Amino acid sequence: MKKIVLFFAALLLFISNTSFAKPPETMLKVDLTKYIGTWYEIARYENWFERDCSGTQAKYELINENQISVTNICQLKDNSSKIKIAQGKGYIDDKVSNAKLKVVFPAFLPAIFGGDYWILYVDSEYQTALIGDSQRKYFWILSRNKTISADSYEKLILIATEKGFVSKKIIKTPVWKN
Repeated sequence: MKKIVLFFAALLLFISNTSFAKPPETMLKVDLTKYIGTWYEIARYENWFERDCSGTQAKYELINENQISVTNICQLKDNSSKIKIAQGKGYIDDKVSNAKLKVVFPAFLPAIFGGDYWILYVDSEYQTALIGDSQRKYFWILSRNKTISADSYEKLILIATEKGFVSKKIIKTPVWKN
């Protein structure tokens, strides 16, 4: 009997410490014609595929109403004159909002192999954006400009934390050098 009580106590403790958080809320509606173009990475969660990257930018082009092309370009940390390019494709996963996409690299793979690219926030002028995924493993702050003001950065951090992202995990990206 004691073992059963200990088992259920341990199970209860495990369940209470396990995160069952709902996925973050995305934008209710994203105008993809305004969203496409070049974005600069301002900050992000550390991730394996950008480990050797310094300045980073993403270029999005509309292929059709259901797909965008994605070109990620970063300067290498040890030599900013060298760049790394990744070509991908984004598939609209939520056609009502256009805020949830599946992005795959390389571009020829089907959407089933894609990772979440959720547009969590974009300002009314489409100048700054927050991007994440359904499980909060990935996160980016993007801007149309290479830098943003400290006030804008703090506002975006506040929005991110309200959506359940951890501000201490966010690292600033070195500025793209020409």
